[in-house]
Amino acid sequence: MIRPLTTIDEFRAVEDLQQKVWNVVDREVVPALHFIPAVAVGAILLGAFDADRMIGFVYGFPGFEGGHRLIHSDMLAVLPQARGRGLGIALKLAQRDAALAKGIDRITWTFDPLQARNAHLNFTRLGATADRYLRDFYGETTSPLHRGIGTDRLWVTWHLQESRRPPSGDLRIEIPRDIGALPIDEAVRWRSRTRTEFESAFARGYRVTGFEGQSYILG
Repeated sequence: MIRPLTTIDEFRAVEDLQQKVWNVVDREVVPALHFIPAVAVGAILLGAFDADRMIGFVYGFPGFEGGHRLIHSDMLAVLPQARGRGLGIALKLAQRDAALAKGIDRITWTFDPLQARNAHLNFTRLGATADRYLRDFYGETTSPLHRGIGTDRLWVTWHLQESRRPPSGDLRIEIPRDIGALPIDEAVRWRSRTRTEFESAFARGYRVTGFEGQSYILG
């Protein structure tokens, strides 16, 4: 079941999930008290439950981009033991419904372009696009998931009411199947190469329109 989170106990559970999924120190956890005013002014905070136990959540706050109202989806997390059950896409679709109910038709977020599973979700399943590459967007963090390769991100835009179109393009950028399984020196080389390729493509007016196999499709 996926439903809105509204109580301080539920917000505390979101704190715990952040630490379990990203294994960061306390100062890098978004605190429960933050969610109280955030939800009051339009943030979307949804939890996925197995019986009474929270096993995932998605959080987005309201903002503006070029004068356009949007929800910026800052965090989505699913416990490792609950993955492979479609909760990631279920949470995003529930977030979409909640945004549309507020009269908002655009959601943005960032993700590591070397994460193939997330690329498949964002571009193949949801039909989002990306046209911005952000170097070390979050700076250095304590999460072991970043493994010394920085926090480069793609800026993703999901237009909620636009009809999905098949991906089209004449440029592809390949990434590894599992960046987390590679030795650190090889992972760093992938980061350096793909950073150059994305920045060059975006500077020439390309945008990501899809993901197929292990490659981004840009047009």
